[in-house]
Amino acid sequence: MSNIPPFALVVPAAGSSVRFNSNDLDTNVKKEFLRIDGHTVLYRAVEPFFELDSLKAVVIAAKPGSEKETAYALEELANESRVPLLIVPGGSNRTYSVKNAVERLKNLPVEFDYVAIHDGARPFVTPEIIIKTLATASVATGAASLIPVVDSLKRLNEKGEISEHIDKTSVYTMQSPLIFKWENLYEAFQHITGNETDDMEVYTNAGYKASYIKGYDFNRKITHFDDIKDAREQIDAYKKEVMRSYMEEEAIREFKKGL
Repeated sequence: MSNIPPFALVVPAAGSSVRFNSNDLDTNVKKEFLRIDGHTVLYRAVEPFFELDSLKAVVIAAKPGSEKETAYALEELANESRVPLLIVPGGSNRTYSVKNAVERLKNLPVEFDYVAIHDGARPFVTPEIIIKTLATASVATGAASLIPVVDSLKRLNEKGEISEHIDKTSVYTMQSPLIFKWENLYEAFQHITGNETDDMEVYTNAGYKASYIKGYDFNRKITHFDDIKDAREQIDAYKKEVMRSYMEEEAIREFKKGL
């Protein structure tokens, strides 16, 4: 793997998990902090990148106020000394979260040629997908995984009626990681409006070209409550642990006041 170009990783994980928590069960826990087969969703999303020696830096954009929980969810990766791993506050939406991470990368004293942007809630990525995407980006300057749309597409009007039948020819869904040439990506993020749907739109709006690799159905994003089979039990346990930690911290603060 020594011929893989040096790259950095940006992980947007600052969202509010609105769709995941839209179950009327008062869950309100970030999906990245829950576990799948013993590891957190966030850990599984990040760890495959550490398997590549060409990784030079990692910046995670976290929901403001959740920095401690984010570091905890990274498990042993939070103590990885091989590459710098930083947590920065996310912005008002994904575009601004990634911009915050990109600006932090700019100030790191490390060199890299490409930047991978990967969803913190996409835990099934593999080193092979990363390598294939990076190889395509090294030719096209930008790349992502695409899967052709197979279901019929319809648009509804304001009354909720089917009003338009959309041609799905050449229509694809996109998966992360998205990988871009570093200097192009940095320049592209200097001209954002904040209304972009994703990082690929930021990149191509700036005039840069990008290509794709064939996507994989297994590289799915955790989106809905049922995507994690024991989510309810995990959330209950997680809330109890957070409350226990909070009470311990309060007790320590009160103890220090009395010294």
